[in-house]
This record gives sequence, structure tokens and C-alpha cells, in this order.
Amino acid sequence: MKYSYEMTFIDYIQLFNDAVRYYNAAGRAKWEIPQTFALLNVITDLQAPNLGKYICDKNKPFFYSKKWEYYKHNPSKLGFDMPVVLMFENAGDYKKPFQRQSETTHTFDLFVMDRHSAEDCRKTNCPEGLSRSIYEIYHDTEQILYNVLSYFGNLVVINHPTKGTTLKNREHFAYLQANNIGDWNTWVIDEPATLRALKDLRDNNMNRAFHRVEPFINADWFGTKITVRFTVPNCRDFEPDFESAPHFGSIWDKNCC
Repeated sequence: MKYSYEMTFIDYIQLFNDAVRYYNAAGRAKWEIPQTFALLNVITDLQAPNLGKYICDKNKPFFYSKKWEYYKHNPSKLGFDMPVVLMFENAGDYKKPFQRQSETTHTFDLFVMDRHSAEDCRKTNCPEGLSRSIYEIYHDTEQILYNVLSYFGNLVVINHPTKGTTLKNREHFAYLQANNIGDWNTWVIDEPATLRALKDLRDNNMNRAFHRVEPFINADWFGTKITVRFTVPNCRDFEPDFESAPHFGSIWDKNCC
């Protein structure tokens, strides 16, 4: 199979980030709208302040917080709200490593998590949203998960003559072009590459079990989890440099006995 595009897993991660950033809030309560996206390095990041994210994570694919954006990314206001969409990377597959058209298949666990407050549920006048049962949280996080996957699955591969290749949600790309935002009118959809990417998603994710997550490191975090796999072309055009390699020779140790 000949690929006409090159991407990395980061292009795919950006799509999940965008799915949270542009989640449709119309007619939905706050607990039905994901507030945060984070790609985490280790499970203990869940216990770290701000999910282990820092100022340098602003505008990068690996973290997005509606709360922090509301405060105009003020460094002293770095924080997040629930529900959160989280990703952890698992072992992947490097396929055909000694062939020119190799591939890397990445595997990520995708979580949607929210907080269950037993204290709120003990109150006589239960505040809406906060007093949800664990199974109501399971339901709400499951619906968010499906909507995030729907956004992700409507991807297109787009090319630029000098900036290379990346991914966008098809509707988002059409919106950017229709409203002359940025330079997106200079990008074009690569439909054959898009068909290959969508076929890969279908083939790699034909059937996926989803899991209820309880309690997850933080004793009051519950939610829904699924595994997502996608394949990225990994064509190498690396050439060694024999001319610039240093040649300093050798010298014997004068202090040697």
C-alpha cells in the first residue's frame, strides 16, 4: 500500500483534544459536557496537581482545560474541572520495520471520568448534578465517550504544499474554510488518504469492549473506558552522514605506568 501522507500519533491526539474543545454544549448540563482533556504519562498523574500539567502545556495537543481557557491561560489559574477525558498510551506495534513502507499502530486507553460525591448524596436537598448516583455517572460518561468517538471518526486528512499533512474533523475543517479563519483555505482534503485512514480505524476497532471504571486512584472518580487503536504510516527517508562525523584519532595516556 502506497501512502501519500505522513503523520504522527500527535495529529490524532489533537483530534481528541478538539473533540473536547468544540463539544456541543447546547441543551446540556455542565456534567454532560467534558471540561478537560489530558494525555497522561503515568497513572499517578491523576493524583498530581493539575493532572501533572504545566504552563508549557498551553496550546499543545496534550492538554486542554475550559476552566484555564476561561481565565485566559493565566499561569496562576492553571486548573481543570470535571468531567475529564483522559488518555494513556499502551504498547503499540511497529509493523514491517525493515521495509520502506513500515507502519506504527498505536494503542490508547480512552477514559471519561467524573466525580461522585457521597457527601452530597447524603443531603436532604440534593443539588442537581452533584447528587448523581454512580450508575448515572456511568451513563453520562458513556454518552460523552460516544460523542468524542463520533467527532474523532469524522476525520479528514488534509495537505498543505509547504506545511505538510495533518488531521481535522470534516465539519470543523469546512467551518474554518467557510469563515476564512487562519490560512485553512490553502489546505486541501486528501480524499484517498482519508479513506485509508477511516478504513484503518474501522479495521483496528471493529469491536471494542468498554469498561466501567471504579474507584480510579482518586477514590471518588468513576467513569467509562475504551481502547482505541490507529495506524500511522512510518516511511523512513533517513540517510546517514558519513562526511561530518568527527575523526579525532587517538592518543596514548602519558600518565599510564
